[in-house]
Amino acid sequence: MRPLEKLTRSITSVRLQFLPAKKISSRLIASFPHTMLKSFLAACAVLATGSAAVAAPFVNVETNAGFLGSNYAGAVTDMHIGVEGTSGAASWYLQGGPALVNPDGAEAEVELSGKLGASIAASSKLSVYGELSGVTGDSANSYGVKAGAKYAF
Repeated sequence: MRPLEKLTRSITSVRLQFLPAKKISSRLIASFPHTMLKSFLAACAVLATGSAAVAAPFVNVETNAGFLGSNYAGAVTDMHIGVEGTSGAASWYLQGGPALVNPDGAEAEVELSGKLGASIAASSKLSVYGELSGVTGDSANSYGVKAGAKYAF
């Protein structure tokens, strides 16, 4: 099994399919779509200036590593900026930025990734939540969906 296949199968909570890796170089980093990042930052700034109670900016750096049995398959590190807010019993967030895809035994690549999520308090002890996520790829984008419920004792 190729390293990228192992990484894809091992990170089941993210449910992202990664394509063959390419070498990170100064040329790749220089070609990073700065216009998209600037647009996202501008949108965050607009949302954050509306009302402090509605949306707040944040930075989220997260690494998800995967294993198949005891074999390390690789890791994905998201470096996101985003906004989050509340409205009554509901809370939400929107975040995005570069993702360093680093499969074991293969060269790393930089992709763009993002997440949109929400949570609603169904009662004082029960909340339901969902998240949509995505990451770019060389020939196809990958998407993930997460849904669940949380009960506090």
